[in-house]
Amino acid sequence: MDVVGMFKPVTKYSTMITSPDMLSHHLRRALRLALTGRPGPVHLNVPVDLWNSAVDERWFDPSTYRPSTHVFDRNAVRRAAEELLSAHHPALLVGSGVGASGAEEHVLSLAELLPARVATTPRGKGLFPEDHPLSLGVFGFAGHRHARDLLLGSEVDVLFTVGASLNETTTFNWNEGLRPSRTLIQLDIEADRVGRNYPVDVPLVGDAQTILIELIYQTHRMMRESSVPMSSWAEVPLLDRDRDRYLDPDLRASGAFPLTPQRWRVDLQEVLPEDAILFSDIGGHMLFNLHHLRVGQRQKFFINLGFGSMGHGVAAPIGAALARPSTPVIAIVGDACFTMNGMELLTAAEYEIPVIWIVENNQMHGITWHGSQLVGSGRAMQSIVYRRSVQIASMARAMGLKSWTVERPGQIKEVFAEALRERGPALIEGRVDERIAPPLADRAKTIAGFKG
Repeated sequence: MDVVGMFKPVTKYSTMITSPDMLSHHLRRALRLALTGRPGPVHLNVPVDLWNSAVDERWFDPSTYRPSTHVFDRNAVRRAAEELLSAHHPALLVGSGVGASGAEEHVLSLAELLPARVATTPRGKGLFPEDHPLSLGVFGFAGHRHARDLLLGSEVDVLFTVGASLNETTTFNWNEGLRPSRTLIQLDIEADRVGRNYPVDVPLVGDAQTILIELIYQTHRMMRESSVPMSSWAEVPLLDRDRDRYLDPDLRASGAFPLTPQRWRVDLQEVLPEDAILFSDIGGHMLFNLHHLRVGQRQKFFINLGFGSMGHGVAAPIGAALARPSTPVIAIVGDACFTMNGMELLTAAEYEIPVIWIVENNQMHGITWHGSQLVGSGRAMQSIVYRRSVQIASMARAMGLKSWTVERPGQIKEVFAEALRERGPALIEGRVDERIAPPLADRAKTIAGFKG
């Protein structure tokens, strides 16, 4: 089996160590590639017969073999500052590269300085606080009306994308309407990503935090030299973030039984710690998370949309809780994801790792069942509906976790507070109305577009 070949398509570097003397060489190269430019995984295959071989340990300072990416084109930064200052309706589209660079505060500073309205990609959700007056919410897959209407409309004259690859799920199948009326500025750590999907007027290549610091400095300097921001957003009424932003707003306040997926997220939002780390798995619940869960300034939101593997939301938060033991870690997963990787809860129970899993149970693969009715023949795919009821809380209890079942509006607030007090692994099963479809309509239109 060619293990090295299997890993090559999904890593930045994959190789086999053929002799002990080559280990340090390949290790340095792997670290350089993993941590330079766009971060990514690497793979070193060490044959068993080398494990007990002696190795000459030679230490190198990381700065001697890992180049810095903290450079920028000063002229391009100056042009970007000029365009943003002269824009009447500037907008920012923030991607996951901002989080990788740790540039959240710098995006916030720039948006408030201009001011500019800000949307995030699905992977970038929460990198700009969604309760901020300038927030448009999520643009793209399961996104918000404010973001879609503004960025695909004719009002934006200058669009600045930061750490966003502008892929198909972010751009509604590369919708031409995303191009602003005057100037597109794109910042990315890889030159190959800039201008790949849309013609770019001002390219900025490099680390997001480094370039944003210089851009803010340049903008302040130009303002001191008499340049005045031309943005008119301050004169426009604030957006309604409580109702107009969302699809099916009535379901967010519904008192119905069975519980609506929208309502329990609104309830959860009221009791989430302000420094919570949130993980979302992949599936129908993911779409509800992207659309109906509001992420605040100090909260973090993680989702694996790159590979899109179901079940990672069960395992990934365990690592986060080990790295940040004093920070609340919450994972929202679906019943189908849980049935794939749910046994990972045994690890959390064995080592008393404090993660709270919230499992939305609609007794099916919801995104597939509802989606199958929007594409193709329009016939629901019955094969992904469970024939027997899956009792998630009972399974978790059998693995040694404190567990609860939530079925009614408002119930999760009290249960979640109790789970936090446990300070150990816990699970909340939310039984929801399986008839309510996640926000899939835009995605279905995109898929239909691929067919002709």
